[in-house]
Amino acid sequence: MPNNVWIIAVVAIIAMLSLALLALQRSRQASPVRDELPTEWPLAQRPIFSPEERALYRQLRAALPHHTVLAKLPLVRFCQPQDRNELRYWFNLLGPLHVSFVVCADNGRVLAAIDIERPSRPASKRAATIKQSVLEACRVRYVKCRTDQLPSAAELQMLVPHQSESSRPMVPGTLRDSQERRSTLAHAMRGRSADSQTQWYESGFAQDSFFAPETQRDPFADDGPAATGATQRPAPRPSSSWAGGRGPIRRSEDFGPSGDAAGHIIGRV
Repeated sequence: MPNNVWIIAVVAIIAMLSLALLALQRSRQASPVRDELPTEWPLAQRPIFSPEERALYRQLRAALPHHTVLAKLPLVRFCQPQDRNELRYWFNLLGPLHVSFVVCADNGRVLAAIDIERPSRPASKRAATIKQSVLEACRVRYVKCRTDQLPSAAELQMLVPHQSESSRPMVPGTLRDSQERRSTLAHAMRGRSADSQTQWYESGFAQDSFFAPETQRDPFADDGPAATGATQRPAPRPSSSWAGGRGPIRRSEDFGPSGDAAGHIIGRV
């Protein structure tokens, strides 16, 4: 009888060691090897724009010469969460999504976002709902247009508020005047950098400006309507989270008959 007990104990120990070794081997296989890089890079450059996107980009540049037009901009580049405990949740939700074009003021504030879609390949309802919810929360006008119904220059100019002549950039009168201004600006920047301490962030997940502590304040709080090119709106009521609570995401039908967060959809299907 004692011999049977010892045999059972030895078999149990061997089985446990085998399972432990098997689990360790699987964990090593599942973990990515960061030190190994490919010896060959079979990649080629691809164009940023499709023919329709290139046509719309030129139309935007011609219609809004005093604004900045950016292409293929991710949502996380112009929005930020109010609750830092939910950074990873919002980054995972919004990270894969981008808009075709954004129109910015001189100070970087996004005034309007434009998506261009093919009728044969419309965006998913989930992605459309997320974009509309995000842009409505950020008070950014959102417009969708089809590749076969691109907006005209007059329609594009209605996306942003009228910019007065006084807010347009001034051209220096002489070369000497321009050099003096650059010298004064460089001197001021050197003095500011000497007084402030630089804070570094590790590369990777936390390097994105979406997670930087300074993004928790409103970067446009000191800018007036003239600096942003947009009309002043009342501040939204504070909420527990960046999108007004972790409630159910609103459907696209909840944004009105046009489905637009802050304006009229051009060429809507």
